[in-house]
Amino acid sequence: QFPLESVEHLISESVSGKVDFINATRLATALMGDSIATNLFMLGFAYQKGAIPVSEAALMRAIELNGVAIESNKKAFLWGRRAAVDLARVEAVAFPAQKVVLQMPQSLDSLIKRRVDFLTAYQNADYAAQYSELVQRARNAESALGKGNA
Repeated sequence: QFPLESVEHLISESVSGKVDFINATRLATALMGDSIATNLFMLGFAYQKGAIPVSEAALMRAIELNGVAIESNKKAFLWGRRAAVDLARVEAVAFPAQKVVLQMPQSLDSLIKRRVDFLTAYQNADYAAQYSELVQRARNAESALGKGNA
């Protein structure tokens, strides 16, 4: 296990000024689809923080002269710049919250009706009728045992 917290603490104590720790690989991969974008993402982050003493135009020209994945590299650089300004917003774009809504049926009868409708649309009314008959046999068997709420 990598001792991330202790390494971050040592770095923070050793350098002057503000230090930023971000999971650039995770962000770059989520935003760009490939971890290879991490380097340009970090370059953009560092540039926006004022740590790169080169103009943006010079960096863009260097990306173009390299001739490899030019647009992707420019986008990764831009995402890095955005992360330096508003990391929370970039994380929200990279990892949108998925809201899962579980809708429980109001009753067993409404659940059965919904499934009958689904099976009718899926195949035909005869197929849905087979399901209905099976459910009714199960309900009758449960009632005969005197248990449940058939």
